[in-house]
Amino acid sequence: MPLSITKAIHLSESCQVKSNKTGRVDTADLKFFAENYLCGNIQQKIPGDFDGNGKVDFVDLNRLTNYWLSPCVGPVWCQGVDLNKSGRVDFVDFALFAENWLKQN
Repeated sequence: MPLSITKAIHLSESCQVKSNKTGRVDTADLKFFAENYLCGNIQQKIPGDFDGNGKVDFVDLNRLTNYWLSPCVGPVWCQGVDLNKSGRVDFVDFALFAENWLKQN
């Protein structure tokens, strides 16, 4: 039986994919995606931009150091600081972060 597009999928509280803040991915979210992402209005997040301000800077470095060597689990992965989702914020994450140092959208 095909899945109806009008049937919403309930997400956990930590999921960040909701555009209309209902806690569900529904047709309004699909419309938002189609109108914005496909038209180029949504920019890809830079890996290492943990605060979402469009640049990798000292604020993001501070967040990385706050989680340094911390164990992490999905879906949150230490608020996104565990960039490679290895379960720990370490030198691999720092190297990925450093590749984008001072980049901006």
